[in-house]
Amino acid sequence: MEICHSMRAMQIISDAQLLEKVEAFIAKHNMAPSRFGKEVIGDPALVFQLREGRRSLSLKNAEKVVNFMRSYRAPKPEPKADAA
Repeated sequence: MEICHSMRAMQIISDAQLLEKVEAFIAKHNMAPSRFGKEVIGDPALVFQLREGRRSLSLKNAEKVVNFMRSYRAPKPEPKADAA
């Protein structure tokens, strides 16, 4: 079980609940699992290992995951070039 916290409140969630939030996030933002892991903690295998139950995050890394998802701003799509 992991503890995710911020300055405002402390919330206890399980690895399964954290993975559920990660899965929803990457689906919503059409982000590859490997990109998510690399951007959050520098490990492209993060989501795959969580899915397989081979990894339980430290409190520090769980907090990084939560903070990344809270602060993420999707890049704006580039304008399409006019067809000539």
